[in-house]
Amino acid sequence: MNALRTWFRTRWTAGLVLLLAICLLLLVVELLNGRFQMVDLEVFHRAGRRVLSGENLYRPAEDGFYEWKYSPAGALLFAPIALLPLLAAKIVFWISLGAIFCLNLFLSVRLATPDYREAPGRTNRLVLLTALAVAVHLHLELHLGQVNQVILALFLLMATALVARRPAGFGAAFAASLALKPFALILVPWLVLTRRFRELLAGAIAAVALAALPLALYAPAALAGQYRGWWEKIGEELAKKTDLLAPANHTLASILARYTPLRLAAHLPAGARAIQLATLLALALLVLWFVRRGRGLPRPAPAELALLVALVPLLAFTNYNAFGAVMPAAAILLARWAAAPPGWRAVVVAGLVLVGGNVHDLWGRRLHKLLDGLSLVAVGAALLVVALARDRAAEARAAAEGAAAAQRFPPAGAGTSPSRVG
Repeated sequence: MNALRTWFRTRWTAGLVLLLAICLLLLVVELLNGRFQMVDLEVFHRAGRRVLSGENLYRPAEDGFYEWKYSPAGALLFAPIALLPLLAAKIVFWISLGAIFCLNLFLSVRLATPDYREAPGRTNRLVLLTALAVAVHLHLELHLGQVNQVILALFLLMATALVARRPAGFGAAFAASLALKPFALILVPWLVLTRRFRELLAGAIAAVALAALPLALYAPAALAGQYRGWWEKIGEELAKKTDLLAPANHTLASILARYTPLRLAAHLPAGARAIQLATLLALALLVLWFVRRGRGLPRPAPAELALLVALVPLLAFTNYNAFGAVMPAAAILLARWAAAPPGWRAVVVAGLVLVGGNVHDLWGRRLHKLLDGLSLVAVGAALLVVALARDRAAEARAAAEGAAAAQRFPPAGAGTSPSRVG
């Protein structure tokens, strides 16, 4: 026990190693208990095989519920794993997801605390607490073989490239993310607002290049047909997800429609659209305020990207596991725990519990379904967004007070000319 405690105090990688070991242990348990399914990975594996053969990817009559809904370029990303037999592909993908989850934790913590190497014990606590907040989403992600953690990794790689001023790295991650789901488009207005035009150009070039890559396997006309099929799929998915009153609709617009007097307007198509537009406008104004308050701060980008990533599942009617996207926000808020007033600490705790507390094996099927239908996970994510906004306001206020104090009480010798010798 003492050796373990010493390991955690002296090695900042200890928490990540422990979590990866738990993921591998879960793999063994799933194999032994006969629950090793990963049904979504079967979709990706089949699409990878089809794209390598230059076949049609979109076959709803043949594939049924488990059909391919992503882009042809997205199918190409799964070509390497499609070269393996299905069982081997599932095992490799499980291990890869566990490693990606640990990578996401590392990148989130590094964005929150650049000095993570200097205090290994604090870093390990931050890693484990952040992991605990989103563990429920990872477990289901592993069981189903989904790609939410992959998309989050691409967002975090974009954030890392932005902080390091590497447009090419940003562009590659941006293009890969778009190939899977169009969520990365939420960054485009922010890139324009913050004048990051090199990253925007790199992202556009990389996205076009990746979209054209399947030309190595399809004739131009055939590939154009595949992209038409993808566009039709997007239209079908959007048409299915317009009901703001659906019980598992975890968007912020749906919460407003279900739990406020706006419910009266949500029954009408025009009213539902008005609620969605008003919600989108309100969140856009929040982001604008957040960015403006961050001007003059030494490192404004990490919190801004954490905010944008956390807003994705609140804007898009997607799956429950997408709320693992709050990981960067959770890491930032936990890293600044000591500076938060007690009341706001309670808000953070409530948000983290609501995001990660609906554990099926803990509460049982009936209560789990009830909590999911109430969209408490979205309420939790919204609380974390509010806490991020408070943290940004406090950080900006402290910076302004520090600058004002520096002007009133300049350091000794400041503003005087150095004495001449001779």
